[in-house]
Order: sequence, then structure tokens, then C-alpha cells
Amino acid sequence: KMMPTMLRLSLLQRSAFLAFILQLTITFAPHQLPSLLCDAATIDSIEGRHSYSLTTFDPDGKLGQVERANIAASLGSPIFAICTDDGGVILAAPQMLPSPFIIDDGTSRFATITPSIVVSHSGISADGRVLMAAAQRLAIEHAYTFDEPIPMELLLQQMSLLMQEYTMKPASRPFGSTLVVAE
Repeated sequence: KMMPTMLRLSLLQRSAFLAFILQLTITFAPHQLPSLLCDAATIDSIEGRHSYSLTTFDPDGKLGQVERANIAASLGSPIFAICTDDGGVILAAPQMLPSPFIIDDGTSRFATITPSIVVSHSGISADGRVLMAAAQRLAIEHAYTFDEPIPMELLLQQMSLLMQEYTMKPASRPFGSTLVVAE
């Protein structure tokens, strides 16, 4: 039980803790130490404290920022994808403004990535625009380098890596937007 506690301590705190342990070994008999150390190591769990950094899981095994990003993404207006008989896909989204005081910024929720790939976003509009711009950049760079359109699998892999990067990168937050990608 001591190892997780030791990992969260700074270098100065570790040296003070080790000096404390050394003092305990001098003061108390060896058979008394396990109970003393277990009590000291469980203080964090008793008080219910844990780290609130972006990439530290809470006691329930969740990342708070990711949970909030999922909620923000789910609050966006719906996107409908309909498969046609000839193998095509129709994407549609109702134009719903939550309040008459909100003015539509005119930014499209749909973007053509390649002649055969279209992306739409829902959730936080700014995050969706960043993700769509990243998808377009990936497609342009791939077409310039390999002289062919980016394959769907590679686009999805690169986009998922970008989303994971923003989940773990310092001074950033997970995207509060979902993407619908159609080919």
C-alpha cells in the first residue's frame, strides 16, 4: 500500500518520508512498524482525496474531463446518416438553435475531405471545426505526398490519435464534439 503513496510525493516529500521511516525504525520495535505504515499509507483513501489532473483516474476509474467532453458532445444537435440503395450516404442535420438570442455563425457542420469522404460534427462547434480542419489537413498532406486520396482507415486512425493526444496533452482538454464520417 505504500508504493502508490510514494509515487505521488515530490522529491522533498520523499526524503522527509524516508527520514520519518528511519526515525520509526529507531523508535519502535520491528513488529510494530507494519500497522503504523499501513495507517499512514491509507490516509489519502480515508479522506477521499485524489489528483484532479487531466490524465489521472478518479477512484471510480473515470477521467473527469473526458466525462464532461462526452456530455458536451451529446448535447449537440443530431446528425442523420441514411444509406441509399446504390451505396451512397445522405447526411442531414436539423438547424436547431437552443435560443432565439443565439445567432447562427454560418459555419457549415459538413465538410468534404476527399471526393468520396464527408465529415460532419455535433457538439461544441469550435471543437468540431478544429477536428474537421485537421481531417482536411490530413487528406491534403496525404494526397500531396502519395498522389492518391487518403484511405478511410488511415483517416480514422489519424483522427483518433489526434483526439487521444488532446485528451492527454498538458494545457489542453478533450474535444467536446463527435464526428460522423461517411464514405
